[in-house]
Amino acid sequence: MTIHYTNADWAFNSELFAEHLQKMSEDDVLAAAELMDVSRQAIQRWRSGNYSTDFNFPRMSNFLHLCNLLDLDPRDYFTL
Repeated sequence: MTIHYTNADWAFNSELFAEHLQKMSEDDVLAAAELMDVSRQAIQRWRSGNYSTDFNFPRMSNFLHLCNLLDLDPRDYFTL
């Protein structure tokens, strides 16, 4: 049996993620920031699509935490 690998370039849809985060209330932002041990400003930047790193998405662990907290499907934000 031969295994074949394919490299796929996935893109993160930061605009859609920001759009969903903008629906959070300020209380939700504060609670999520506390639960994830990040600053409120970090979540505010993600809500505006402004990331402080060279990547156009938050760290994967933070992204997955927010998806869990907001009942979002992480698969919705990645495209080929």
